[in-house]
Amino acid sequence: MAPRILVVDRNEAFATMLAEMLETEGGYQVQVAHAGSEAMALLRQADFDLTIVDTGLGDEDMDYRQLLRTVREAWPAMRLMVIRLMGEELPSELQEINLQGTLSKPFFADDLLPSIQEVLAREVHPPARAPSPPPESGTSAPAVSDVRGILSALARETHADAVLLTSKVADGPAVLTYVGSIHPDRAQRLAEISMAMVQSAQSFAPFLGEPDAFFEHHIIEGSLVRWYILTLSGTLWLVMVVPLSTSLGVIRHSLRQARRDLAPLVLT
Repeated sequence: MAPRILVVDRNEAFATMLAEMLETEGGYQVQVAHAGSEAMALLRQADFDLTIVDTGLGDEDMDYRQLLRTVREAWPAMRLMVIRLMGEELPSELQEINLQGTLSKPFFADDLLPSIQEVLAREVHPPARAPSPPPESGTSAPAVSDVRGILSALARETHADAVLLTSKVADGPAVLTYVGSIHPDRAQRLAEISMAMVQSAQSFAPFLGEPDAFFEHHIIEGSLVRWYILTLSGTLWLVMVVPLSTSLGVIRHSLRQARRDLAPLVLT
């Protein structure tokens, strides 16, 4: 089967031209997205061998850097390429994302196809996690990188649009960390609504004749997605936005594993 390539570029004419060039000259299977959220939806629907992102991708829902980070976290073995203007410098932060190649505009088929073939021939090996140093006596620190890895695995298994670890603090809910394609402001708003939902559900306990009842799972379903909240403790929640196509059985099984993985980590 021919390799599958996803092209992400808000310029529809250029994206179409590039896709046709890859299909006719290279024999690849190509799909096109014009926004980060559209790209994430396509990536969840099919297995791609390579994702190519243009630096001109707008930030209506996420810019190209956020999309690259999100894809790398959700699919650690994904081959990633960036299209940039000739002479354009890429930000140093992209070095951590482990790009497999870049393309400079303008280019021709003779330049493009060898670059694509070279990238597709490479295997992407996710970096091994370095062991965390033991905390100093009397202190503790959150293992944020480990937590994000757990959330990324949970998102992959459930095809989630977003997974958040939220906590109740003095000023209200706080997003400790999250993975997914949503904007940080929307993640914070989702945390606020989730805490209000948990508190509202808990207030029904006395009317059920169970004033000490503890509601661990909270679910709201829309026409396209399911909003799932798992209470980890009195001040800590996992919040997920998943497509309705993901069964509740898969969600609960994956959440049980995530809870076990999170249990040894100290979060502050």
